[in-house]
Amino acid sequence: MQDLQAYGELYTKNNLIFAASNQHGENWGNQLSIQDTLNLVNWIKDNYDTEKEIYLIGFSMGGLPTLNFATTYPELISKVALLAPTTRAQEWNSERVEKIKEMEIQIWHGTSDVNVPYSLSTTFVNKLESLDRDIPLVTLEGKTHWDLDTEYMEDILQFFLEDF
Repeated sequence: MQDLQAYGELYTKNNLIFAASNQHGENWGNQLSIQDTLNLVNWIKDNYDTEKEIYLIGFSMGGLPTLNFATTYPELISKVALLAPTTRAQEWNSERVEKIKEMEIQIWHGTSDVNVPYSLSTTFVNKLESLDRDIPLVTLEGKTHWDLDTEYMEDILQFFLEDF
């Protein structure tokens, strides 16, 4: 909760709405998690006067629901930030990559991550590159899984706020 509060405080100071969906537990990006995110997006749109752009952050196992939502509702998403994400590179094909072609996506991953190995991100980036989709990977030398949860909030904010 402290991490989510830190994100919320930083992002709302920069005129963004920050909300966290109920994607806890071992859902691995299932249909319920996708629906939960859609419900959250619709609730925000119904209750706040906001811009159209939606940015997603997926940390660790949250990479799967984030990417699954982005490929299910690509018209809703502008940018995706992934922190040490689980991605399941083997599940990606040309059709799925086509759905995210207009999205700016960036990954941050530490080379000393034993929870979600850095190699999973390099495998994902290489797989998408083979399907004509380049995804920038910020390599964080010596960083572990738990060095990424709040330490790069400012970098992610800048990624969200810059035009592409």
